[in-house]
Amino acid sequence: MVAFTQIAWAIGGRVSYPDGKPASGADVKVELLDVGSYSLKTDAAGRFTIPDVDFLEALIQVRGADGQSFTAAALPARMFEGNGVSLVLQPKK
Repeated sequence: MVAFTQIAWAIGGRVSYPDGKPASGADVKVELLDVGSYSLKTDAAGRFTIPDVDFLEALIQVRGADGQSFTAAALPARMFEGNGVSLVLQPKK
């Protein structure tokens, strides 16, 4: 028997508020350079996964669900490789 497998790399992370509660429904925009973009929402646990990992560079922008109370964050996608990054939204001053 011969079996073929492919390594699956997941890129994503978790978004929370300063009190530790998950930022469910937060807007996540992924800008893939020269490819396009994705608009995602975090799930009930504040997690998101980028559906396409076939890119070299990308910028991930995260905004709280209300879009007003917290400062948006923008980070390079390579920080989210391995699905283990947690991002804490910071209140606007």
